[in-house]
Amino acid sequence: MKSSTHTSPAKRPRYETWADRDREDRAAKQIGEAWSVEARPTGVGYEIDRVLVRNRQIFGYAEIKIRNMSWGQYPDIIVSLHKVLTARNISAATGKKVFLVVADRNSVLKYFNLPDSDPDWLRLGGRTKQTRDFSDVESVFHIPVSEFKEI
Repeated sequence: MKSSTHTSPAKRPRYETWADRDREDRAAKQIGEAWSVEARPTGVGYEIDRVLVRNRQIFGYAEIKIRNMSWGQYPDIIVSLHKVLTARNISAATGKKVFLVVADRNSVLKYFNLPDSDPDWLRLGGRTKQTRDFSDVESVFHIPVSEFKEI
């Protein structure tokens, strides 16, 4: 499948396939149905995937991750420090929750309020086995799977 590698001077390339986008859209639809919201794309500038809207009011935000794993296969879900900082800034500015929503290979969705990430979960890591560029190894949070709730 062809990958999209969007770049800008201040940002690294995005390694995202059309299949990834399709799975994210399906996850967004599941979120919308489960929470009675419309999960609308936010646009590149927000760095969070979706804004959750109910009756024209913002309910919250969602960062959607598609993972090739089954829940329970690993002890934690890894997310970058940058993503947590972005979530905290959005939450502080809006008073809304910013959910990390993870879909496993069976399309089971679970969520966690990303600004609640515990500093004790912070490690140096990321994509260490098959790095694509120097930014693949960075400060990351290892969020225990026990912190996630099923949608």
